[in-house]
Parts: sequence; C-alpha cells; structure tokens
Amino acid sequence: MTTLSKISALMGLLLAVSAVQAGDAAAGKSKGMKCISCHGLKGVSSNSQYPSIAGQKEAFLVSQMEAFKSGARPVAAKSALFGSLASNDFADLAAHFSALPPGSSGSKADAAVLDKGKAGYEMCAGCHGAAGEGSDAGPRLAGQHSAYLIKRLGDYKSGAAPDESMKGIASGMSTDDMVAVSEFLSSLK
Repeated sequence: MTTLSKISALMGLLLAVSAVQAGDAAAGKSKGMKCISCHGLKGVSSNSQYPSIAGQKEAFLVSQMEAFKSGARPVAAKSALFGSLASNDFADLAAHFSALPPGSSGSKADAAVLDKGKAGYEMCAGCHGAAGEGSDAGPRLAGQHSAYLIKRLGDYKSGAAPDESMKGIASGMSTDDMVAVSEFLSSLK
C-alpha cells in the first residue's frame, strides 16, 4: 500500500467516524479484556510502549481501531486482534475506555525542560487542546508516557506514521524539542 493510499484510507476512516453509532460501555468493558495487557485494566498503561486510552475521545478510539483493522495504521498484532471485530464492537470498546478517568504517567524532567516543552506545545494546542485534553481534531495527549510520545513524533517525522499534518509539525522539531514537549505532556493530568 502506497503512502498516498494509506493517507487516503485514514482520511476516509476519520470522515466516517462522524457516522459511528453510540457504543455500549458495559459491553465494551467485557470486550476490552483483550486490551488490558497493553493498555492497563482501567485504560492507563503502565508500559511506556503503549498509550493510555482512558478518557480518550470515542471518535478517535474508533478511528484508530478501524485504521488498525484496515491496515492504514499497520501494527501486525493490532490488525490480527481487530480483524474479527465489527464496527459495533469498536463503538462499545470506545464507549467503555472513553468513560474511564484518564491517568497521568508523570514526568521526572526538571523545570527548564518542562518550561521549554510548555512553550513548544503552543503549536499543538489548536488540535490537542490547551491542556492536552484532546478535541475533535486531535487525541488526548495529557498524561501519556513521554517515551511513547517521543516515539510517535519520531514516526511522524520519518514518515513511518502516515499523517501529513503531523509530519509537517514533527519535521520542524529537534530531538530536544520532542523530548521537552513530550515531558511537558506527560506531566499533565
């Protein structure tokens, strides 16, 4: 699949999210048992390789599950996991995890790094919210593991993650900028 095809598929999925049916959080809780080994019992990951999904926007969660299933966001383990699930399963899972309170991984960075990250985050707030809480345009980033965020920014910069708007932003960031913004976000609740 070419980069253009992946981007087109992802954009189609994002546009389709507005038509997603309302999910059943109780059904999502039982269906979500396969998710907890990576994302934590309450959607707050203890492993920095995996994002916390508690408190994430339902539409974003559904769009990501659809992208994993279709291959637009290629992760072999996720494609296999979501391959047998239907749209209503995605809606149920999203309803469950979005209703959970978000956690915070915390940051051990010093004040100078956090201040630099806060200043650097200003360009991100339009899509991800003033406090990283997420919006219709972008996912919740507050409280995520800094290592996960640094990896994702690197993936956007290298083109490994197919998102042209994020690639443009990440391309203008140095490694130090990525670390500072990621540490700032991980310090938020």
